[in-house]
Amino acid sequence: MLLHLRPAYHARHESYNSLFKFHMLRIGEIVNERYRIDQVLGEGGMGIVYLGWDLLAERFVALKGIKASSPDYQKYIEQVKKEVKAQAKLNHSNIVILYDLIQYQNNWYIIMEYVEGSTLEKKLEQSGALPHEEAIPIFKQMLAALEHAHDASVEHRDIKPGNVMITPEGQVKMMDFGLAKIQVSGSPTRSTKSEHTGGTLYYLSPEQVESEGKLADYRSDIYSLGMTCYEILTEYMPLKEKKTTVEILNAILQDNFPSPKELKATVPTELSEIIDKAIALKPGERFQSAKEMLAEVEKFEATYRNNNGVLARELSRKRRRIRLVLEIVWGIITVALVLALITIFAVPDLPLRMLRWTGIHSSTKVAIYTEPAGAKIKLEGKSAGKSPLRSRLVDVDTLRITIEESTYFSIDTSIVVKGAMDTTLFFRLQPAAIFTIEVAPESAEVVIDGKIIPPGERAHLELAVGEHDLRIASRGYESIDERISLRHGLNPPRADTLEQAMIAVLSTLPPKDNRKKPSREETKDVEGKVLTPLVPVEVAPRTGLLTLTINPPSEVYIGDSLAVSAATQARFTLARGKHTIKVVHATLGRWRETIMITEQSAAREIEFTKKYTVRVLAFDVAGKSLGASIYLDHQPTGQLTPYILPLIFGVHEIELRLEGYETARRELNVEKNEELEFKLERSP
Repeated sequence: MLLHLRPAYHARHESYNSLFKFHMLRIGEIVNERYRIDQVLGEGGMGIVYLGWDLLAERFVALKGIKASSPDYQKYIEQVKKEVKAQAKLNHSNIVILYDLIQYQNNWYIIMEYVEGSTLEKKLEQSGALPHEEAIPIFKQMLAALEHAHDASVEHRDIKPGNVMITPEGQVKMMDFGLAKIQVSGSPTRSTKSEHTGGTLYYLSPEQVESEGKLADYRSDIYSLGMTCYEILTEYMPLKEKKTTVEILNAILQDNFPSPKELKATVPTELSEIIDKAIALKPGERFQSAKEMLAEVEKFEATYRNNNGVLARELSRKRRRIRLVLEIVWGIITVALVLALITIFAVPDLPLRMLRWTGIHSSTKVAIYTEPAGAKIKLEGKSAGKSPLRSRLVDVDTLRITIEESTYFSIDTSIVVKGAMDTTLFFRLQPAAIFTIEVAPESAEVVIDGKIIPPGERAHLELAVGEHDLRIASRGYESIDERISLRHGLNPPRADTLEQAMIAVLSTLPPKDNRKKPSREETKDVEGKVLTPLVPVEVAPRTGLLTLTINPPSEVYIGDSLAVSAATQARFTLARGKHTIKVVHATLGRWRETIMITEQSAAREIEFTKKYTVRVLAFDVAGKSLGASIYLDHQPTGQLTPYILPLIFGVHEIELRLEGYETARRELNVEKNEELEFKLERSP
């Protein structure tokens, strides 16, 4: 991956062409007889970015197309040439190298170093706030790059996580030096509010947003880098709570940001003070150069390492004492084993018994593979994880294996394994069709393939995929005989209402002379019996409609059965009653709700990209506030109550732990900003 690029696809080339209004390069096209286009990487700040192969230097390069963002295109290109020329003088291991500026088919392209890895912005999205031990090397490399650029009289003007690359080896590569300030018409030395949109606004210095035409110097880069470091340590950007550009700009000028230490208790006080100074409102109160700030960061790092060294030496002494105690215990155990060996030789089979008693007897290594992969495996009734299970030691001769997977028939079997022989097992699960049927009247008999299905077992039936014979019958009603076809997974539910049949009602015949003429509603058979048609009874609808709107595409489960994959819009006709609906995204999380289906249509919007805050509070039985440790989704947050957790949409488990109190946990479906109170009881 290169730089801060959004995914691009060939199907979108037409829209790109209309947006940028320049020639779209084709895959395989040779630019200026030197650069072969291999791939469209995405959209950068200036235009489309391609992955190319330099036929002369034999290396991969990135080609960034320049779109015309100024009415005076030629003047704009001249400014780009000056900035590219200035950045081309930069030669630093933490700065993306610019190789050339070329013209091809009346369009201009910047040829630059291709960097594998991901942006710092993507890293923070995936892992959240970084511990300061991991963040310090990133700070130092960014400051070293900034110091080199400032010494060469090059300002960046657009420092943010999206403009910082992290290679797989952890090397920082900063990019787009000086290019931000020429993205619109006007003086190339002035920053205006109109030049910055989107995420860039969050990192602007106060002097960049005060008024158009106000000059900004190198200390503006110090501020933007400080805000980037702020977000790395806390995973929190106060400005992102603002909804409009005016609110964001006013918040920057007010300078009322909480200290990183206030948001993240694990951030060292000294490091928090360094960040506070970097983002000071007035330029004169900040670090006056990247070199000065780098020196403070290195000073903090050295002090922290020395303090840790003292703690490490103390820990080493404790470990030596523990090691001495363990050696004494091991010596006693060794003597006991020697005495036991002398004793057991008197009994021929005693060694084998002893080995089995002590658990030292040889085990069998078992590997289990399933089709499909990912099925849940239980060994001897205990969970062993999901397939493939490549290596597991077992100490039994006959191994009970249970394999379960949603929408497949489970397997419960026993396998004889022989000691000291590796065993590899393969199971192919048979797909199941999940089928629900409701009938009216409920007392009607439902028979599938000759087997009677009782009323209590007609929901979520597991049947083989394919065709089945279905019969629904009840006395006094017209029966239904059909052959149905079921597919793998969740099948649409079925509701059938039997129509009542004509039944014979015997009546005593009156004397011949007094007999009435049969009404049109009555008919008689040859024996004089009156046949009265039974009026069909209307039965209320038994199903309802559920509509789900999902972003991004996710899996939808009804109960434990997978209903649809990669869904953005899903509609289900479900039997009336309660249904548990789950929506699961592979990386963003999950959402679950038990929904009552009625005749009225129900709809839910699942938006995993939305973010909310949950204020967590803890009290004892007397109402006194407590500082309990907060665990989120089984992981420690390093925070104490009261605290505001930033959470994404969906289901989360929040757990509170405090010595002397019972652990409290609660599962929460986060769909809004809210407050969560826990009442902790003392441990017995």
